[in-house]
Amino acid sequence: MIQKEQIRVIKGLLDHLDNKTNVKADGMIKNPADTYTSEDRFQMEWNNFFLNHPQIIGFSGDLPNKGSFMTTDDFGVPILATRDANGEFKCFVNVCTHRGVIVENQRRGEKEKFSCPFHGWTFNNRGSLVGYPKPDHFGEIDKSCYGLKELPCVEQHGFLFVHPDENGVIATKIILDLMNDLNENLGRIAESNERSAESLLQIQRMIFALVVLVIIITLINVGFLIM
Repeated sequence: MIQKEQIRVIKGLLDHLDNKTNVKADGMIKNPADTYTSEDRFQMEWNNFFLNHPQIIGFSGDLPNKGSFMTTDDFGVPILATRDANGEFKCFVNVCTHRGVIVENQRRGEKEKFSCPFHGWTFNNRGSLVGYPKPDHFGEIDKSCYGLKELPCVEQHGFLFVHPDENGVIATKIILDLMNDLNENLGRIAESNERSAESLLQIQRMIFALVVLVIIITLINVGFLIM
């Protein structure tokens, strides 16, 4: 879908929202049964919309303090998200660089170091390997070469974005521009003391804009959006 067509569709959807109307199919549409059962289609959608696409894994409040962490395995790659001593948001593949074991099994909490349950390799919340037991058994190891694999991540406007692919790209400028527009509109609504129908409609439009934001990010990262 080219950009001109995408803009036309989005404007049409906003008009429907303003006029409280819906899209009419003007008839019955039948989908092939394999739309819902095809393994090939499932794998294509999984790769395009999850593995090859930035994900919102939570809000800034999910990592409230320095030393906070959270884990998720919802996107095909086990992810460890941390907030380091400087308050910076970081994301890593939650897999030990020694034998590939999951490093942290708790869903969330606070800690500055994470130890693999298999051989005790220990990493700090910036992903660096900081220690391992019985160094005489392992021999000399360059710790700088065995840190957790870092993933691209961005924290903006209270959202935590991460790309499950270490070589993935997060379109930060587009996210920033869209979220700035959303933030300005919500700020104007918050300043109003009246819950008018117009204000409620603005809130609906802002919620819809969030949905459009996610769609645009998806299209950018799967190569369907021409900028």
